Amino acid sequence: MSLFFKSCSSKNFVGDHSLEEEEYVEKGKSLVKWKMPRVPIHKIYEERRKNHFFIFPSKNDPSIRTTEGQISFGNEGGSFKLYGQTPSSYCRRRRISFFNTMNIGLVQIGVKTLTKKIPPNASIILCLRDNRIEKLEDSLLALVESKLGDGPFYFNVFPNINLSLFFSSITNVLSVHVLVKGLDKIPKGSAPIVVTCRTCYKLNQNDFGSEALIESPVGKTVFFQIEIFEDDDDDVVQKVTMWNQVQLPSDWPPRLHIPTVPRLVFGSSKEAQVSN
Repeated sequence: MSLFFKSCSSKNFVGDHSLEEEEYVEKGKSLVKWKMPRVPIHKIYEERRKNHFFIFPSKNDPSIRTTEGQISFGNEGGSFKLYGQTPSSYCRRRRISFFNTMNIGLVQIGVKTLTKKIPPNASIILCLRDNRIEKLEDSLLALVESKLGDGPFYFNVFPNINLSLFFSSITNVLSVHVLVKGLDKIPKGSAPIVVTCRTCYKLNQNDFGSEALIESPVGKTVFFQIEIFEDDDDDVVQKVTMWNQVQLPSDWPPRLHIPTVPRLVFGSSKEAQVSN
């Protein structure tokens, strides 16, 4: 079931262009239909084995959970928490009590616009942040900057973090922050930018449970830009954002203040609720 997030904070950002003087980038109907490709679970976690035989293929492993949600933004940008409910809620509903830890294997984020006309100087910056860490440079898990007129894009983050399930602020650990520029002339209240988030995590019975097969590097984020064509023959271009080359406002992104403890948790079942 899809999960729709509610923005938990926002801030106005003013661009420097005149909408009447722009040449718009035309987009076809296929832009609205575009969806980011899924990462197969077997590329994130190994299959479970016993006596050299497979018990569960990764895609059927009940300890591996996925979530998906969307949120729309206008020129103000904003922030949202990845999860609105904890894995323990899922365990209680299924009467499962033997999981103690979790591994966060994947956070996948995609961005597209719902309008056919985008000013060529319109841009977006997104970051995925670990709110346990005070210093911005150390808290970043991903940072991407792109022009909205270049087409939709997506990126995969592999945190590979093992965390305890027993923490009261588990839903506040990870947050996504969005900064939009160049869309200040759009009608008030409109939200033509859609951000989709998918996550995958694995529940474990002890502190030394399964870890993900991949871990993202620090200091850069690889993302994939899609050039949409009417005949559905789309081009995919691989790009890289170097974190130290992105200029950010001094007060951005905002931080969700939570207690700092050695092992925190975040996560959700597929039926996670809207986060406030």
